[in-house]
Amino acid sequence: MTYEIEIPSKTFLLGEYAVLSGSPATLVATKPHFVLKVGAGQGLASGFHPESAAGLFVREHRPMFSRLDMEFFDPHEGKGGFGASSAQYLAVWALWALLQGSSFDLATAFSDFKKILALKKDPSSGADFLCQAVGGAPILEVDPLAVLRGSWKFQDMGFAIFRTGVKVQTHEHLIAAELPKNPEFHEVCVQSLAAFKEGIADEWIENVRRYAKLLKDQGLVAGSTRTLLSRIEDVRGVLFAKGSGSLGADTIVVYMKPDERGKVTSSVRALGLDCVATDLDLSTGLVVKNFVFGGDL
Repeated sequence: MTYEIEIPSKTFLLGEYAVLSGSPATLVATKPHFVLKVGAGQGLASGFHPESAAGLFVREHRPMFSRLDMEFFDPHEGKGGFGASSAQYLAVWALWALLQGSSFDLATAFSDFKKILALKKDPSSGADFLCQAVGGAPILEVDPLAVLRGSWKFQDMGFAIFRTGVKVQTHEHLIAAELPKNPEFHEVCVQSLAAFKEGIADEWIENVRRYAKLLKDQGLVAGSTRTLLSRIEDVRGVLFAKGSGSLGADTIVVYMKPDERGKVTSSVRALGLDCVATDLDLSTGLVVKNFVFGGDL
């Protein structure tokens, strides 16, 4: 039997850092997909490091994987920012469940993932893992675990995700960083939920703007991102732009009216940034062959 497991890319829209302290975070799952190809073999694995979370899981369950060969494909070619490491773990965990004849249980998978992160002394929230598992545009809390599946509700606003070419190692950064203590971080995360669920663009942008300022004031926006944002905000048709992920360094999310998506995207590309996905590329979650664990959008 040959399996092909697809995992979407993830991007934080709001709540990075604050999610580590119990606040809700809003993310999107988009194309392109990470892919794990699996076939009969001799226990070979390529495309992920043996000391990664996925590598450690495969080692722990070696008898289960000993007659399979696995190859992981990263559509971003290692450029980072879209959840490659969590996609690797999610794919091998799903394969392990499938081989046992078990259904995919999100709570169990997430618990196992967090245990391996703890073993690696990695303080990452795991929100990327959850987003990639369920797909769409979920609202997530990691402790205690709460997942509200959703889709892009904004009829009068779209987004585009751009890769900056700058990579911050999340694990190392979070160990050294001082996490936000200002209660306003939590307040904005909570206050943004109604606007996101109901698709109220003006209210959502205002909350994103407030959150971006809090990150900047806390020193949690890279200098390279601040420079890019100042240039992007001058582009005609841009409603707002915000860095995403650790220090907002890896990716930038740009909001615009749907009828201006093409023009805005082209103008931002002209600044030297790669457009990776837009709201038109929203994706389902984890898929194994013809089985969709995350459900339809």
